[in-house]
Amino acid sequence: MPAELARLAARHAHNPPHLQAWLCIHRHEGSWLDGGAPYYGGLQMDISFQRAYGAWLLQRKGTAEHWTPLEQIWTAEKARRSRGFYPWPNTARSCGLM
Repeated sequence: MPAELARLAARHAHNPPHLQAWLCIHRHEGSWLDGGAPYYGGLQMDISFQRAYGAWLLQRKGTAEHWTPLEQIWTAEKARRSRGFYPWPNTARSCGLM
């Protein structure tokens, strides 16, 4: 049973909700490794966004360009739950999300 739960958790972790939407936004934003302030990572998250939605990662790994693409996507998904795609107004419109 624990092995089955671990497999399910791993499958879920690698298949975040709205994955195709995040990949579309990423195509219009920066490299996953973009460390150019004031926006970081492949979804161009500023420091206040990272503190609000990815504090644990920010504290342990530094800014978003040091996070894996999945960590960046899950952080963005956490924000989307309360804010929708509005933190990415132009790219979300380009992707047909708004």
